[in-house]
Amino acid sequence: MDSWDSRLAISCLLVGTWLNSIFFTVEIVLGLLYMRPWKLPPSLFYGFFLFTLNDLLGTLCVYANAFITLLDDIDNPQWPAAALLVSTGLSALIEQTFMVHRYWMVTRNTIWSLFIMLFALAHMSLAIAVVILGGLYNEFATNDPLPLTSIAAILCTVADVLIALSMVWSLSGFDVVSQSTKHLIRSICLNALASGAVVATVTVLAMITLLVESIDLHIFSVFFVIMGRIYSLTIIMNFYQRHRQQALVGGPHEVSMPPSEFIVDSFVPTTVRSGTAEIRTTGRSMETASPKDGDEFEPKNDIDLDEISLPRPSRVPALYTTATTATSSRVSESTTHSRFAV
Repeated sequence: MDSWDSRLAISCLLVGTWLNSIFFTVEIVLGLLYMRPWKLPPSLFYGFFLFTLNDLLGTLCVYANAFITLLDDIDNPQWPAAALLVSTGLSALIEQTFMVHRYWMVTRNTIWSLFIMLFALAHMSLAIAVVILGGLYNEFATNDPLPLTSIAAILCTVADVLIALSMVWSLSGFDVVSQSTKHLIRSICLNALASGAVVATVTVLAMITLLVESIDLHIFSVFFVIMGRIYSLTIIMNFYQRHRQQALVGGPHEVSMPPSEFIVDSFVPTTVRSGTAEIRTTGRSMETASPKDGDEFEPKNDIDLDEISLPRPSRVPALYTTATTATSSRVSESTTHSRFAV
């Protein structure tokens, strides 16, 4: 190995190690910050734990590869690359299964979902076969025009691209009656599309660096060591977007407003919808007596208008309300106005 190849190999090794450390740190931080608010069921919680453990093992393999290469002066150590290949293939399989399941939940297209999963399973199978047959570097040393590693990279790239295109197709053909539901589905699909597009872009770039002979193989190693972390971050970001959408449209949809002097002219509860929020006012019956001719008008309660203070600003939309008691003539000027009318 000449000086130029040596500098390029060390540079790519360090860049890949640094990027892997950054992505793995972001993955751990996001997991610790959002795992508790998500309140995941046990199956998904253990799934998060398993793919985080898999990424930890992959990161340790990256460090071991750098340690052996730089300190022991061994070019292309075998076992770290083989272990990292299996770890990356497992991360890809988990992410692709997750994305295909999300696509199937929206479209219920079982045949197309199974077709995409065939590519994902074939990629994982070939990755294991490469390890069994002697490892990543031994395969490239045979000068095979199309080694199994290249075939596995092509299958993985095809699966990622098909997932991204499928999300685009499902988004364009989705038709619902409710505009709010359509907006929700569109937002979720766009978020999933963005994450799938990032993965597909990275795998396409990695495949190009692997297949083009004029590009040094060490550049492919930069993509190779970070692919597992990108797959895991894709899953975490999709769960984050899913939780964010549920927070916007889920939770309490009703705000129960207690009876007050300003109530709706009705003896039944009234519901007002504003976007995804729903405000329900509780109606009550008021016993009023018609005044007789000549009687002096006296309010039921002594109200000093100078002591009436305006309510504090609130996030809850106010209502146009009309006073139905005998005090309406005394406090009509202080009636609350709002954009939302009953």
